[in-house]
Parts: sequence; C-alpha cells; structure tokens
Amino acid sequence: AGEEIIDGEMQCTACNRIYPVENGIADLRPDPLPRQRNSETPYETEASVSAYLWSQYADLFQDDQASDAYRRWADLIKPASGIAVDAGAAVGRFTFELGRKHDFAVGIDTSRAFIRTARKLMHHRRIIFHVKEEGDITRPVTLTLPPEWANDAIDFIVGDAQAMPFSSGSMSSIASLNLVDKIPK
Repeated sequence: AGEEIIDGEMQCTACNRIYPVENGIADLRPDPLPRQRNSETPYETEASVSAYLWSQYADLFQDDQASDAYRRWADLIKPASGIAVDAGAAVGRFTFELGRKHDFAVGIDTSRAFIRTARKLMHHRRIIFHVKEEGDITRPVTLTLPPEWANDAIDFIVGDAQAMPFSSGSMSSIASLNLVDKIPK
C-alpha cells in the first residue's frame, strides 16, 4: 500500500534468510518465535502496553505523576546525520525523539504488541488508551503526538537487541533505555 509493505516477505541479500511482514510489521529476529498467547509473555498484554504508554508519554498529556526523563534524555542527544536505532524501543517514545535529531530512526523491540502500538502512533499520531487508577479501575487518556515529531523519519520493527538486524557500521547512533534489566545476557 503506497510504500508500506502490509503483508509479504523480505529476503536478506547477504544470507538469503526470509523475514515475514504481517499487518505492516516486519519481524527481523534471527529465529522468530511462534506466536505466543498473551498470557505467556507479559509484554504482549493490553495492561503492559498501557503501562508503557503512560510511562513514556505521560508528560505529553500533563499527567501530574509524569516524569520528564525521556525529554531530558532526548535533550542530551546531539543531532547527527544517518540512521539511529532505539534498541528496546517498547512503545516508541525515544524513537520519535531520535527521529527529530537524525535523518531516520528505527525502533526495535521483541514485543509485537509494543511495535504494533508504536506503529499506530506513527501512522495516526493519536491513540486512546486506559490508564490504571487503582485495582481494575481505569480512566481513558488521549495521547496526541507533537506536530514536530515527523513520522516520515521513523519506523518500528520486531527484532532482538542482542542480534541486531543491521550490518556493522550502518547506524550512526544507537540508544537503549530501560533494557539491560530485561535481557538474559
């Protein structure tokens, strides 16, 4: 559809490996895992997606409990030409920040739910989700991306930060926030 691959395959010209693209999401993990039920991994649940959306973007909708850490971290990044990678992007906040300071930014995460949500933000620039208040009580929140965050300078893929699907030296910058405590080695 236009320049977007919705469903299909990509083949690496170096190793001939075939990578699937389903519903616009490329899975570039070296050994894609079979689809798991939401109960089998905490990062595929609606509750996790909501929690990560709140933690990464709450400052944009002026939540009184919000941290401005992502904005402050982004302020430390110097503009550079080339492609930046956000390894462990989750729902994409830092990828959008990197896209403002580089020619292109790619967010990579193993969670399809996180990448699906980040891509939804990229395409629609707005999302409504439910923030947990207490117990099972939630409230709806509307997140709208700032106009200066260009969605034509970013993309999101499913991939493994421990086996990056990029050739050595092809990226000008790499960032990884809140990932070290989540990986086994």
